[in-house]
Amino acid sequence: MSRTLFVLRRFLEIITISLIVMLILSALIIQVSKRNVVESIDRQAYSVFYRSPWMQEEAKRLNMTPRQYLEYYYLKKAGLSDPTYVLAPRYLKQALEIMVRYRSNLSPYIIKTISLLALSWVLILLLGIPIGLFSGLKRDSPIDHLLTFMAPFSEGIPAWWLAGILILLLGFKVNLLPVSGWESLPPKEGIWRYLDILSHLVIPVLSVALIYVWGYAFRIRNLAIEEFDKEYVTVARAKGFTEWWIIRKHILKNVFPPFLTFTTYTLLDLITGTFIIDIIFGLNGLGTLLYYSFSRRVVPNQGVAMSIHPMLFLIVSSLIVIIYVAAAVILEALYVYLDPRVGVRE
Repeated sequence: MSRTLFVLRRFLEIITISLIVMLILSALIIQVSKRNVVESIDRQAYSVFYRSPWMQEEAKRLNMTPRQYLEYYYLKKAGLSDPTYVLAPRYLKQALEIMVRYRSNLSPYIIKTISLLALSWVLILLLGIPIGLFSGLKRDSPIDHLLTFMAPFSEGIPAWWLAGILILLLGFKVNLLPVSGWESLPPKEGIWRYLDILSHLVIPVLSVALIYVWGYAFRIRNLAIEEFDKEYVTVARAKGFTEWWIIRKHILKNVFPPFLTFTTYTLLDLITGTFIIDIIFGLNGLGTLLYYSFSRRVVPNQGVAMSIHPMLFLIVSSLIVIIYVAAAVILEALYVYLDPRVGVRE
């Protein structure tokens, strides 16, 4: 199988799995919406039913109790009377149509999310690869001990916690960087606007990258240790080649493909991490749209009630899946390019 066909097959597999996930999510959203509609039926609805002869006649015709008929009546008004397996693909199709129709309105949210995600991933690469390689080369060095401590330690630290620390230190303590918004108001002009946007992204990007970089670096360290212990490295050293030459010519080529696979598996976690950071810093990306898909209201004698805007939530979820599919396919293609053995039968 050629590399192009292998990438195409992986793309179709990812698309198929993503569609199944989206249909399941759509079905769950519909179930939640139906439950919200049913729970909204109150005593006033029953009084309307008993004062309406035609509603009683309709309930008798359908062989339903008052409760069953009211549920059916309100679900039909909300467009939710059909079975879930019928509504799920219909809802997903409607969400995709809305995304296409209002793509110009959604583009700024998508661009901001992708910018935060891409810059965070680049910084993780720039820091994680050298730290991991040096730690694998210089085992039991101070950097190696630091990495082996920070890798499991950072797993228990959420990005939003680090964001709060960085806001206090860099934003308020030394007043060095802006701590909210995508850019200054009023917006600057020319190249100064792009520099201003970058300054607003420094703390959000650091909040994500400094959490995930240790796990990535530790993964590279373990892969590098396996490669450094192999016979071809010993032979190369015996021939007088420098460690940098060995790393550049051999280690990176063998370490990077598994690293891309690891990145693909953790990509969704990285995306959701950027969503939380987006909400904290008010970047108005997809995380903000996700936040708006939930509404909260104070109910007397009950507390705070939360409800969901099903279509907006489904649209944001669909955009997450699209971003994930695009990034996963790119990583798969890079993996095949860096390791030509993949997908090629002898």
